[in-house]
Amino acid sequence: MADRHPTRQLSEDEWIVLLDVYQTHRGEPLSAKHPAIVKASETLNALGERDGRRSGPNFRSPSGLQRQITTFKYLDPEYQSADHKVPPLAEKVWTRFSNDPRNCRITADAVRAKAEGR
Repeated sequence: MADRHPTRQLSEDEWIVLLDVYQTHRGEPLSAKHPAIVKASETLNALGERDGRRSGPNFRSPSGLQRQITTFKYLDPEYQSADHKVPPLAEKVWTRFSNDPRNCRITADAVRAKAEGR
């Protein structure tokens, strides 16, 4: 069944930015007020506007993104816990970049530049 709210689903580019935040701040408590989470929210909101996906004032809020970043803990062998359903795109991004944080950063920086219109 197709999602009736496709803007709620994170895109691959969005997951890449979140994985970069996760890898950069691994082991730190990442609250919704953490500067990296706030910056990611700003970036993904700008990207959503550019792509025509932004659907309101709570689109890609820091608190929502903080919860999404937790998804990577379910995939991370260092933290892996009980079975959780992981979005396929999150798993794809994890598989591609979890062992290559440098390339993740390069790709995330390209997404950030796109969001800024560069």
